[in-house]
Amino acid sequence: MHDSWHDIRPSAHSTSINIRRADPEHPIDWFRGKDHLGFYLFLFQGPVGDAGSLKLPKLAGIEISPVPLDRSEWGLSLKLLDSSQLDIFRALCANLMEATAAVERGNATAAASIVVARLRRWQELLRARRETILSLPERIGLFGELLLLRGIFQPQIGLPEAVKAWRGPHGDEQDFLFGSWLIEAKTQLSSADRKVRISSAEQLDSASGQLMLCHQTLGIGDPDTDAAETLNELVEDLRTQLEHSHPDAAELFGAKLIESGYERRDEYDADHWILAGQDFFTVAGDFPRIRPSLLPPAVCDVRYAIRLDACSEFRISSDEAIRRVFGR
Repeated sequence: MHDSWHDIRPSAHSTSINIRRADPEHPIDWFRGKDHLGFYLFLFQGPVGDAGSLKLPKLAGIEISPVPLDRSEWGLSLKLLDSSQLDIFRALCANLMEATAAVERGNATAAASIVVARLRRWQELLRARRETILSLPERIGLFGELLLLRGIFQPQIGLPEAVKAWRGPHGDEQDFLFGSWLIEAKTQLSSADRKVRISSAEQLDSASGQLMLCHQTLGIGDPDTDAAETLNELVEDLRTQLEHSHPDAAELFGAKLIESGYERRDEYDADHWILAGQDFFTVAGDFPRIRPSLLPPAVCDVRYAIRLDACSEFRISSDEAIRRVFGR
């Protein structure tokens, strides 16, 4: 895999570092660098407060420390201390850049609060990642999102842009965002009923854009056929494609996998699945759903189910779904 730090030389002295701007188009000042010992650095040049008041999270193998900007303000430095954590370090750096990509150019103060919040989130993510394994429904859900990414988004906009459009790992209400379209993926085994579980009143709310529901069913596949895949195999296929030609997108993909709670485990090779069905529904007009605007103020944490066999009037073909979302 291409190493974004490879061409940066270690600095000549212990009191200096060599740095290079990570992305000239990014609105915030992010820098990759190396110190005199060759340790990888990732620097945020923006005011995060004073060193005495900062309560920075601790990540295994990665040192997070304040760096002086002037007499009263401090930025942040991330240093990779344990080379075995390189993939996590790359993913974290990509995640921080993505999280601040929409900040107004030069507004480092706003970016700083996002950065510190993301670092704290990653502390929890990595702790949980070591301690837990994805449940079967969680594995099916992740497998379904990646199938949609590869099968629908990649052919239309390319794999790097498809990874950017994948929003589910961030905790967004919908799994994909492209242009004005929000796409929610619901995936279940073909033996299950055709009810889809909606986890919140906002999940099918189209107030933020045009909304589409993709329902996918998985069949149990024969491990000896090429058509059947495990979760690990699907992840590896996408990761390999990205590493060969789009290293920055590969780092972002790795970050989103971590946010999804995924870490390669042998247990994920036990189930081989094949896509058995894929239906698209436009969520508009009288589509059966609970709208947040109609709920009494005291009602919260709404969960419900929808019978898809009663939604046939809203079903559209995959070709029509592609035409609407991608204009093709």
